[in-house]
Amino acid sequence: MIGEIIEREAVNPYFNKPTVLAYLPEDNDDINSQALYVSKVRPVGRICDGKRRDVDIPPKPGSNVYSAAVPEIRLALALGDQGADIGTLKAQPDVKVLLPLDVLFRTHLCVLGRTGSGKSFFVKGLIDRISRQGPQTIILTPSDEYDDLAFRLGYEVYGEPRICLPFTPTYIAMTYGLTYAEQIVLESFMKDQESEIGEGAHSSRQIAASLRSWLGRGKEKITRLTPVQGSFSADVESDAASLRKIPPRGSVETRVDTILSKVGSKDLWFSAHPMRVPFETSTVLNLSRLSAASQEAVTAYVLGNLLESKRRERGADVFLVLEEAHMFAPSVQTTACKEKIVQLAREGRKLGVSLCLISQRPRHLDQTALSQCGSIFIFNLPHPDDVEHTFGVSPVYSSELIEAVRRLGVGECLIVGDVVKYPVVCRVDFREAS
Repeated sequence: MIGEIIEREAVNPYFNKPTVLAYLPEDNDDINSQALYVSKVRPVGRICDGKRRDVDIPPKPGSNVYSAAVPEIRLALALGDQGADIGTLKAQPDVKVLLPLDVLFRTHLCVLGRTGSGKSFFVKGLIDRISRQGPQTIILTPSDEYDDLAFRLGYEVYGEPRICLPFTPTYIAMTYGLTYAEQIVLESFMKDQESEIGEGAHSSRQIAASLRSWLGRGKEKITRLTPVQGSFSADVESDAASLRKIPPRGSVETRVDTILSKVGSKDLWFSAHPMRVPFETSTVLNLSRLSAASQEAVTAYVLGNLLESKRRERGADVFLVLEEAHMFAPSVQTTACKEKIVQLAREGRKLGVSLCLISQRPRHLDQTALSQCGSIFIFNLPHPDDVEHTFGVSPVYSSELIEAVRRLGVGECLIVGDVVKYPVVCRVDFREAS
């Protein structure tokens, strides 16, 4: 039987009674050497005929105790001999932790920890390990910390202004939350200015400037607008009353002013030929130069395309990494991309998409998305609410594990879930090749 020492203390029976202490000489080494070391051990598993078995009967009191050999530890913890080499056991530096890729990508995973605890370093090292044998990797990040990794591994990098959304009235109206009447004005503007707009990429500022110029010219055709047939989304088409609404004379200026205020809320780029993320190749989308609202809009567009392409044609599996996931899928508020993230968490594995959520505040992360993660990598989490929230959706829960999380140092993580048979504390180390 293999067990993990979770608590150890030294006890000297001679020192338990104060009356004995009063008569003990200070230099009595014989009594001082009578210390008894007591360890609290949690059974991990038993080995029978070279195979791991669960522990169904505890060991008898007085049984002999020996130091476990490395092969026995690996077998008891079901670490395996192949997979992504991420480091060693904290308690046993001689035991490497290898994550089996087939199990790792069978479900979603999440990486949690405070800023500076080593979670992003771990994710980058894991991506480096799986780059040659794992699925294609798509990274959505609100910072530029993955650009060096992309350059080294030859990944495609999308940043501003390559990040372009569809330049259509319907998509612009959906992105900026325009009303039906405002969409009618926008459609008329784009149809009238089609020759001047051209085929290139257009920023929100350029669209706003063109709108002001168009309104200032005061053409007669803009005083009465009608919907452009076939340009509305399915939701609009189902509302017959909205299709009959025509802005009255003199209201165009008000509509344009409202559109300008909404367009100014996001700094996005649009194009008649929007970006198409090649999901069959590894890609990094660097959103660092966009505002939070714009990052949400781009994330919703990318995840929507991913769901659509996977439903249309399964293709190669995808490992989707989402940094600062609590910003895009918060637990209480709603965002432009939260619905897509939750949808991927629920349906992604059926479509060949493994989701990796990275967050420093799991308490603020949507619980539905977090609960779908089968493997959890927990770095240091100082806030008690974050710890309790994490273990509330994890497959295991114990006071010892909560205490283990609080004792974690930089670069150390607790691994629980499908990827390991038993919770282990790992010291992350990517210096040696796996």
